[in-house]
Amino acid sequence: MGSTALAIDIDEATDPACFDRVNWTASNGEIDRMVKEVAFVRNTVSPSVDLAVDIHGRYDATTGKRVAIEVEPFRILWLEEPVPPKNVDALRDIRQAMRTPICAGENLFLCHGFRELLEKRAVDLIMPDIQRCGRLLEAR
Repeated sequence: MGSTALAIDIDEATDPACFDRVNWTASNGEIDRMVKEVAFVRNTVSPSVDLAVDIHGRYDATTGKRVAIEVEPFRILWLEEPVPPKNVDALRDIRQAMRTPICAGENLFLCHGFRELLEKRAVDLIMPDIQRCGRLLEAR
């Protein structure tokens, strides 16, 4: 249809393999499902179509890092919020452990919310939500 990229969500609160709905520590079954979803989409669309993956910052640092490493062979365009965006040190750790770009920001507020991400080089891409970050002037 002419698209050059697409994004998918791989977090699933109703995953039957979920054993920790409070801390969002993923089981091996959950991680396997996430990787299978990425593999399915990557193998279904044209190799010329870039694939971005969003986890919505719902998982703990261990799970975020495990998923990031598992999906790296699929050469995704970016991995969005493998951990909550306020967990800057965990984002930086994941970013340093892989080559896939890390993206975050749609759940941060005002320019000050992005400062630590940038100062610590915790992400490769900033994706502000214009409404949440303070509208156009603040986003600029």
